[in-house]
Formats: sequence, C-alpha cells, structure tokens
Amino acid sequence: MGALGGVFLGGRLSERRDRFLLRATQEREERRERLDACIEFLASFRRYRAMLLTEDPEVELPPGRPAGAEVAFIKNSREYSDAAQGATARLLLVEGGESAVVLAAQRVSASLHQLAVARGRQGPGALPDDVVERSRHAEQEFARVVQAELHGRR
Repeated sequence: MGALGGVFLGGRLSERRDRFLLRATQEREERRERLDACIEFLASFRRYRAMLLTEDPEVELPPGRPAGAEVAFIKNSREYSDAAQGATARLLLVEGGESAVVLAAQRVSASLHQLAVARGRQGPGALPDDVVERSRHAEQEFARVVQAELHGRR
C-alpha cells in the first residue's frame, strides 16, 4: 500500500501543478489579449486625433442639430474611422460589459467626437485649446485605467 499510495499522491500533486500552470498560462494569454486590444484602441484614436489636428480634412456639420448632439462627417477619413471602429469593437469584445476600461474608452471616443465637431466649426489651427486638452487628457486617463486594471493598481 505504501508504494501505491506514493504513486497516487505523486499523481495528484502532478495534476494539481498542471492545473496551476494551465491557469497561469491562460491568465497571461488573457492579459496579453486585453493589453493588445487596449493598445490598438489607443493608437487608432491617437492617429485619428493627429489627423484632425495636423491635416486639413473637410468636416461637415449638418444643420438643425442642437448643441451637444452634432454629428461630424469627416470626408476622406475612412481609414482612420475604420481603424477606430475596429479597435473599439475588439476592445468591447475582449473587455465586455461596462468595465472601467470600457468607460474610459467611451470618454476617449466622446472627446474625439468633440474635437471633430470643433474642427467642423473652426478652421485649421483654430481649435480651442480646452477641446484639444480634453482629448489628450481622456487618452492619458484611458492609459492609467488600463495600467490599473492589468497590473492590479487602482
């Protein structure tokens, strides 16, 4: 019974170690996937913001919308828009629900929309500093939230 008990115990310990290693590997992969989605999201929105600030896109604001409900149509921005939409979709699928990361991402998206509306009202180089700063702040806050979520800091 002693040798058989040792074999049984060794098997149980090995099984426990294997489960632990599998769980650790899955957690690392999940964390990497979340981080990659967050990086893609932030990078796509930063490129979009840079385009609005440095290029001269034609932005249309259809009339008849109340303040705060404007829609900005940015001509020839499909590449930026598609990248931002795809990154947002990936982030929502990976994060799910209304996590702190998703809420911070929504603030980034809203700040970019405000920037686009301001760009439609102003000419190149005439964007209000507070609108630009809100956009940058939303991006920085998103990065802080992601770091806190992925590294356990709050």
